[in-house]
Amino acid sequence: MRVVADQIDHCPYCRTRVEIVCLKFRFSSVAALSACPNCAMVVPEAQHCKKMTVRFSAGARADTVVAIAKSLKAHYRSSWAFLAAAVMTAAALRHTIHIQAGIAPTQIRGGAIAAAIVLALVFAVKKRRL
Repeated sequence: MRVVADQIDHCPYCRTRVEIVCLKFRFSSVAALSACPNCAMVVPEAQHCKKMTVRFSAGARADTVVAIAKSLKAHYRSSWAFLAAAVMTAAALRHTIHIQAGIAPTQIRGGAIAAAIVLALVFAVKKRRL
C-alpha cells in the first residue's frame, strides 16, 4: 500500500485530520503518536514507531493514550526532582565534610572521582555477569 504525502496526517479509516497526542524523543529522531478526534483511533508514525505500534495497538482509545502521556510527564517531573535533590544533597555533604572535617575541596574532589571510577567498574562487572 502506497501512502501519498497528503494522507500521512489523516486517519486511515475516516480520513479526518489526526491530532498529535504523544511525542517520543530519541537521539536522532522524534516519533509522534497521533489520535483521530472523530473515531479515537491511534495512528503511530510508520517509520519511527515499530516499538510504539506494539505498545499502542490500533484499537486503543485516545483516553488511554492521554493517560499514558500524563504518566510519562509525571515520570519526567519526578526524575528532574530526584536529580535536583541529589545535587543539593551532594552539595550539603561536600560543605559539611569541608567545614566539619577540615578536608580541602581538592581532596574531596579527588575522593569523589575515585569513588565514581570504582562504582563504574563495579557496575560494569555486574553488567557483564548478567
